Amino acid sequence: AAVVGGEAAIPLLAQGLSDAASDNADRAASGLYSRFDPQRVAANKATQDALLASIAAGEPAAATLLLAGYLPVEAAKPVLERFLAQPASQSLVRLESAAGPIAARIAAQVALARLGDKNAMLAIGDLTASASVAEWQFLLSAIRDINAPRMLHPVQEAWVEEQVPQCGI
Repeated sequence: AAVVGGEAAIPLLAQGLSDAASDNADRAASGLYSRFDPQRVAANKATQDALLASIAAGEPAAATLLLAGYLPVEAAKPVLERFLAQPASQSLVRLESAAGPIAARIAAQVALARLGDKNAMLAIGDLTASASVAEWQFLLSAIRDINAPRMLHPVQEAWVEEQVPQCGI
């Protein structure tokens, strides 16, 4: 049975989320996030459980947090809210290895906003007013997850304000 790049790889990568070596867990999360449709990832019950367990364990990868935004609200929201109340939400994570680190809480807030949490939407909107370069890199890399107009408009406006003058328009 072919697994490389196929949908059969989803549950195998999900098993990697619980790897004791955080680098391996991060790579598994990144593979799920970057190579597969997040709706397909979230459709698998074992993968849902693995994502939630990784968040509940306290130091999830940015990709794990973002994928939680595609899980059923009733399952993901309480786990994400508990994570935000922990000191681990301030730990630094990266969505892409070349990007600067951001606080894990930002990824959790993007996931909560995707699930319809208005406070998280406002927090992401507020972040755009003072975001660092690393935070902007993250927001732009996670643009597919930022689907709420209340969050997307400030991101678009700030990007236009930044890019248009550089283009000479």
